[in-house]
Amino acid sequence: MLPDSVTNKLSVITVDCRELEPPEPMVVVLEAVDKLRKTEVLKMIHRQAPRLLFPLLEERGMLTHLESFEDGSIELWIWQEDE
Repeated sequence: MLPDSVTNKLSVITVDCRELEPPEPMVVVLEAVDKLRKTEVLKMIHRQAPRLLFPLLEERGMLTHLESFEDGSIELWIWQEDE
């Protein structure tokens, strides 16, 4: 979970990609990121860490926080830096 300092001021948009097959999770998340407002944080739920997605998010200037769970699933939090 993100620190309260982030989640208290941002609306959470959840994208559940657990049932999607590649490359759909990346496509869905990048489309959501391109529409993301500075007042929002995107929470991606997936079966595994989307390694190919991280460089694309970095290119877009997005901040990320990855949480991994014992079953291998993840929550990836994505937001824009507050200027």
